[in-house]
This record gives sequence, C-alpha cells and structure tokens, in this order.
Amino acid sequence: MVNNSVPSLKLNNGLQIPIVGLGTYALWNDKHAQNDVVPTLKSQLARLQLNYVDLYLIHWPVSVNDKGEDTAIDYLETWKGMEETVKLGLAKSIGVSNFNKEQLQRLLQHASIKPTVNQFEISPTMTQYELVDFCKSQSVVSVAYTPLGLISEARPEFEKYASIKNDPKIKAIAEKHGKSLAQIGLRYLVQRGIPVVPKSFTRSRIQDNINLFDFQLTEDEMTVVDNFNLNLRCVPATQFEKYTYFPFH
Repeated sequence: MVNNSVPSLKLNNGLQIPIVGLGTYALWNDKHAQNDVVPTLKSQLARLQLNYVDLYLIHWPVSVNDKGEDTAIDYLETWKGMEETVKLGLAKSIGVSNFNKEQLQRLLQHASIKPTVNQFEISPTMTQYELVDFCKSQSVVSVAYTPLGLISEARPEFEKYASIKNDPKIKAIAEKHGKSLAQIGLRYLVQRGIPVVPKSFTRSRIQDNINLFDFQLTEDEMTVVDNFNLNLRCVPATQFEKYTYFPFH
C-alpha cells in the first residue's frame, strides 16, 4: 500500500510506487532458471505472510549455482518466470536491479510484460545521469539504492573520502534547512524524480529518511550536490566481474 504522507510516482502499468521506501532482497542469483522463479516467490511470500508483493525484482543480471559459480542463465529466461508471477497474481509489478543500459534495452525488446523499474546505485557521489535518462526515455522508473553514497556515515571502508561529509558547502545547505546531510542527499534524489530505498536499522533514522517533504533545495543547491559526483560505486560487485552478465564493464 502507498503511504499517503509520501508522494508517489506512476509506473508504466498504471500502478504507483512511493518515492521513499524500504527495500528487501528479492529474486537472488541462484534462482534464475525460469522454473525456479515462481516457487521462490511463493516461498518468500510464505515467510513474509503475504499473498502478493507490490514489486518483485531480478536482483542482478548474473546467475550462479549454490556454490556461487557462474551458470550463465540468460536473464531473458529469468524474465519469463517473472512474467508468470504477474499472471498468477503473486506480484503486482515486476522489474530489474543492477541492469546496465544495453541489458535493459535488450530486455525491453523481448519482454511481454515491460519492466516497471530498474533499481541501481544512484547517489550524490554516483549521479548516474546517463542511465537515469535512458530509463526515463523508456518509461522505466529509476530507483536508487545506496542513495547516500559516500555521504553516508555507514561507509567506513571509504574513510579516505570523509572530507565529503565535512565539506562546508553541503554542511551549509543542511544547516540552512535544519536537516541532516542524509536528508539533503535523499531530497536531492527525490527532486530528480528518483524513488529512494535507504537502508537503516534505527527507528529514528528511518523516520528522518521519510521526513523530506517540508523543504526544497534551490537550483543552486542541487548543483552543489551534483558537484560531489565521483562516479564511484559503493557496491562494485567485483565478485561477479568475470561472470557472463556482469553489468559494470
């Protein structure tokens, strides 16, 4: 259900998606065989005690066996299984995650049911304008995971970029609006029309992550945030680098 206090966007199937949400890991890489998709979702629904999900995604275009080895299952085969979940009423909408432009383009050419979203890493430090624009041109909604990028306090492995969190320009924007750096980063994406799924385990931060709609960034402030772009992935997925359908070459 859509939270009425949070704006939503219309998907290409006429349904809606809230512009702020909490994501879960959906169809994983070891369940890409067409015949595995429906049983996998049924099992997940049973654990969640749900009859259906609003949105179900192929989490990566790569496929693996139970040992994590590349099985090179074509994601077009996987998509046929995804389409079955819609026909059976197990998923209202289906989409993909971590697909690059060429992979999404190929899927769109062959799909009977068009993907509604492509969820990938988008943030102030990974702005992704080219892929976002392509998705928009195809009526596919871009959804941002890891939406804070290197602004996040939870990325100690990128400590050498800590100066971003202490930059006076972004701190001044946060102080002007009485918001946290995280809220500025999320608001930046929301104003670009990009739904965000920030991950948090803290109730207060989850509440802060939704509290984005009582202020607006100016055009100049949006430009300041844009200028933090480094084209640096927080989730490079290098473990899949040599796999058949690795998306980040």
